[in-house]
Amino acid sequence: MNAAGLIPAASTPQGLRFSGTWGLLFFRGVAGAKAPFESFDTFSAGALQCLLAQHAHRPTERTLAAAIRCGERLLAQARPQAQGHGWVLRIAGARPLAGFAHGAAGIAWSLTLCQLRRHRRLRGTRGCFRDLGPGGRDCWRARKERGLHPPCPRWSMSRVFPFFSPEVQQDPYPLYAQARAEEPIFFCEDLGMWVATRHADVTAILRDTDRFSSRLTTVSVKEPPPEVVAVMRRGFPRTGSIIHLDPPEHTSVRRRMNAAFTPHRIASLEGAISSLANQLVDSFEATGRTELIASFCGPLPVAVIGDILGVSRADSGKFGQWADDSARLLMSGQLPTDEWVRVAESVVTMQHYLAELISARRSTPADDLLTTLIQTATAPSGQLDMTKAVSYATAFVFAGHKTTTDLLGNALRLLLLHPEQLAALVREPSLAAAAVEETLRRDCPVPGTARVANVDVKIGDVTIPKDARILVLLGSANHDESVFEAPSKFELGRAGSGEHLGFGRGVHFCLGAPLARLQGRVALSVLTQRLPGLRLADERPVKFRQVTMFRGPVSLEVAWDVKR
Repeated sequence: MNAAGLIPAASTPQGLRFSGTWGLLFFRGVAGAKAPFESFDTFSAGALQCLLAQHAHRPTERTLAAAIRCGERLLAQARPQAQGHGWVLRIAGARPLAGFAHGAAGIAWSLTLCQLRRHRRLRGTRGCFRDLGPGGRDCWRARKERGLHPPCPRWSMSRVFPFFSPEVQQDPYPLYAQARAEEPIFFCEDLGMWVATRHADVTAILRDTDRFSSRLTTVSVKEPPPEVVAVMRRGFPRTGSIIHLDPPEHTSVRRRMNAAFTPHRIASLEGAISSLANQLVDSFEATGRTELIASFCGPLPVAVIGDILGVSRADSGKFGQWADDSARLLMSGQLPTDEWVRVAESVVTMQHYLAELISARRSTPADDLLTTLIQTATAPSGQLDMTKAVSYATAFVFAGHKTTTDLLGNALRLLLLHPEQLAALVREPSLAAAAVEETLRRDCPVPGTARVANVDVKIGDVTIPKDARILVLLGSANHDESVFEAPSKFELGRAGSGEHLGFGRGVHFCLGAPLARLQGRVALSVLTQRLPGLRLADERPVKFRQVTMFRGPVSLEVAWDVKR
C-alpha cells in the first residue's frame, strides 16, 4: 500500500497542502469547511492518519510515539504555509484506528489535528457559530455531532500562557491566578496539552485512575531530535517505572515497594541524616558565607540516596548531576540539540551504572532499598526484568535527589525572604516540620504532573478528548483561593496546610514523601540553629532553574555571623 498522501487544496483551509511518504493524510469533510475562519480562534480541523507499517503488533506507547513523530514530520511541511496565514498546527491527541484497511503489517493511528489561530479576542469568552461566517451554524452543528469539535478553549489563556518563557518560569503564580479566575481548564499552545489549574479539578483528576492514565507522566514535553533518540537507544527504555503504571499493576508494585519505606525504617534514618547535615555545615561554618544549593541542599539528598542504595560516597556524588540531567532531558522542552545530546549521554551512563549495581547486589542481597527494588522487578519464575529494575532505581535517584534539593532550596529562600518566620523557627526548632509543609504549599518543587485521558472526559464545560494529555498544575492548586486564605503569604502557622498537593494525591501520592519530609525537617533545624543571623548575601532576586516540571533556585548565596 502506498502510504503517501496529498490533500486537495480545496479541502483545507487557506489552501494548505500536505504530502509525505510515511503517512496517509486526510481531513473529514464537514459542512462549511470553506468558511472564512477569520474570527474563530480554535477548531479541530479533522484527522491526520499515520500508517506505521513496521509495527506488526498491537498499538503501544511506542507506536503512538512513532505516529506522533511521523505526523510532526508531515505537519512540518505545512507549517510555513500555515504560519503565513496566522495558523499554528498542533497534534492534540491520538488513538488507534479500528477497521482501517491497512492489512496485518501495520498500525494506523488517527491523530487529532488542531489549528490554532492567533487573532484578536472577540466579544465574550467563547466562540459561537456566528464567528464561523457563512454556513457557520451548519459547520458548528456538524462538527459537534461527529465529535470533531471538542469544547473550544477560551481565547485568552491559550494565547497568553507562554509556559517556557523565563518570566513565567521565574514567577508563574500571577498567571496561575488569572487562569483559575478566567479559564481554569484550557489548551496550552506552548505545551501542546490541556492544563488544569483549580484545586478541586486537579484533585479529581489525580484520584480518577479509571479515566486518566499515568502512562505518559514523564514523556518529553517536546519531541527529541534524532540525535538524542540515537543516544537513548544505547540505554534502557524509559518505561516500566512505578510512576507510569496504572492500577491494578501499580497496586501490586506499590505494595511491594512500600516495604522499603515503612515508618520504622524512615525513622531509623534520622540520626544518619542529622550527622550528614552537620558534617556538611562543618565544611563551611567558619567562612561566614556560602552558596547553599551547591554546598548543602544538593549534597545532602545525594549522600542519603547513596547510603540507602549502599554505594560509596564517591560514587553517590555522581547522582546529583545525573538527576539534574534527567530532569533537563525530560522536562526542559527547549534545549539546544548539542546540550540535549549531552544530557541524554549522561542519563544513559547513569542507567548502565545502575544496571551494574543491580547485578552486583542481586548476587549479594541486603536489607536495603536496592534489594527491595530488585525483588519487585523479579518475576515469580526468578527471572529479573533488568529494564524494570533500572527504571525503579532511576526513579528513586531522580525523584529522591531533584525534588528534595528543590524542596530545601525553596524552603530556605522563603524563610530568608520572610525574616519574621525565620526568627520564629530559630526560637522554636519544632516549627521545622510546619516550614516544610508550608513550603510544599507555597512553592512546591514539582509544580505539575501529566495524565492522559482514557476516554473523552467532561470537566465543567470543557471536554478533554480521549488520548489527549492534560497537565495538572499542583503549584496552581496550592494557591487556590477557595482552599487557602491569602495563598501568596508564607506563614508557618497556617491552618489547613495539609490540603496542599505538593506530593500529589491518590494512588500516586509520592512514595518517598516521608523521607523528603524527614530530610527537610532535619536540614532546616541544623542550618537555623548552627548559622546565627542567616541572611541572603545578594540583593538580586533569586533565579529559578528553567526546567518545566521542577521548581527550585539555581543558587542561594547566604551569609551569617561567625562566632569569634
